[in-house]
Amino acid sequence: MIPGQLAALAVVCVAAGVYYYNPTGLTKPAATAPVGENVLKAPPTPPASVAGASQGLRSGGPKMTKSPVTAAGGRLFRAACALEGEKGGNVVVSPLSVVVAMSMAAAGATEDHAAGKEIRQAMEHALVAEGGDEKAAHAYFTSLLTGIQSSDPKVETIVANSVWAKGDVLDSFKQVCSSAFHAQSLALNGAGPINDWVSTQTKGMIKKLLEKEPPGPAVLLNAVYFKGEWKHKFDPANTAKAQFRGFGGSPKECDMMKSDSKKTIYAETPTSHVVVLPYGSGRFSGIVALPKEEGPAAMSGAVGELFADAGSFSKVLESQSSKHVILSLPRFKVDYGPKSLKSALESMGVKSGFTQSQGFLRMTSDPSVYIEDVLHKAVIEVNEEGTEAAAATAVVMTRSLPPPPVHVTVDRPFLFAVHDKETDTLLCVSRVVDPEL
Repeated sequence: MIPGQLAALAVVCVAAGVYYYNPTGLTKPAATAPVGENVLKAPPTPPASVAGASQGLRSGGPKMTKSPVTAAGGRLFRAACALEGEKGGNVVVSPLSVVVAMSMAAAGATEDHAAGKEIRQAMEHALVAEGGDEKAAHAYFTSLLTGIQSSDPKVETIVANSVWAKGDVLDSFKQVCSSAFHAQSLALNGAGPINDWVSTQTKGMIKKLLEKEPPGPAVLLNAVYFKGEWKHKFDPANTAKAQFRGFGGSPKECDMMKSDSKKTIYAETPTSHVVVLPYGSGRFSGIVALPKEEGPAAMSGAVGELFADAGSFSKVLESQSSKHVILSLPRFKVDYGPKSLKSALESMGVKSGFTQSQGFLRMTSDPSVYIEDVLHKAVIEVNEEGTEAAAATAVVMTRSLPPPPVHVTVDRPFLFAVHDKETDTLLCVSRVVDPEL
């Protein structure tokens, strides 16, 4: 565990890398700038007149109750868990990373082609872009990518996008990626520069994503990095050795952190205990969901309930209240991937983009180009470190005895997520079955 790194998260999605394949192998010489040079400057935040689709992200705007990132990410997480199998291992998905990368891919799709329509539908663009209005969707993502950057000194967020292109990628596509997604345009010259970019954006947490040079003509990359200090830290003096029981095999020894607070943010569903642990000023939170019952079937039930539809996860968070909770949570690390998300995306209806169907003529003039794969890698680390909470004293009058505390002991597989309540955006959601303890 890295000292002082509490709930650190690093995610890379390559198309999340979406990368494209040209089966003819014929590409023009690279015409983009040398690797490391930002060809297109990040644009200013769009004026309010074009940001109507994203006004819920802004201070004073109406509360957003359904985020396309959270809605699509929940479906993708469900699909990834199903493909891994009920008795499978860890699964980590960054909804923010995948939805942004796939939305960049949609921007290059041939107009009115099924490839773009399927991506936009799977990524839930209709929640912010009525009638599939692409400009409205792009305005939403521009506002989101600007607004999700944290001003809290106890929380650091990095969301970075890049287009790695050979010479036959259209300048108009690179311009759209720059203006809507703040994406750099860089020359595609092997896997090394891509891995270096990923390592830089994730502060070294993910050092290698690609083993070999992608065939091209393009790789679309999104990287998400998050580091947050607990608003109310776990006292290391209360951490003790305990046992963590996975779905199979022998229990593993872990360092079990403990907190006992009468003001814990808590929600309960038919399947799960949900504890919300704020970082810094409270905008971002780590969310722990422990199935009430043990075993793989109970975990599947919890995933199915929390991510049943576009608004399920948000509704659970809206039901939270302050409770006396005694929480035991292990220090843990999950290093996931690189994993292909192709099958999970296909199960969500994204199919045409993976075939040679002239689907990306707004990205390149070559009709044979298609998405070869969508790769995803994520690393999560959680320990006790965090800011000290301010002390306060209050005299509370009451007419009855307080209810007994809720005990939530996370000594078996659980769900962990990082959420931004201001934009209702899931940065990451994970099924933790076999963590490094």
